[in-house]
Amino acid sequence: MFSGTWPYEARYFSGQGFAHHYVDEGSKDFEETFVCLHGEPTWGYIYRNFICSSVPNRRVMQTHFAQEDAHGLVISMIEQFVKTH
Repeated sequence: MFSGTWPYEARYFSGQGFAHHYVDEGSKDFEETFVCLHGEPTWGYIYRNFICSSVPNRRVMQTHFAQEDAHGLVISMIEQFVKTH
């Protein structure tokens, strides 16, 4: 898929009645974790090169939210996601 440009494992997080795809690369033991968010009309594919280059030194998480126009829901989901992962 994507001619090898998206080498990340498919992971899903359920919360607030929705299932959301996310990327979680790098060790949880790293001091730094980057959470990459995107807005319309983009999607997480925009971060593919950043994730690859960052993983040797830090953890990178990138999410795909189904309802990005619902700001409060997105903030709530991010908080829940970070606490549980």
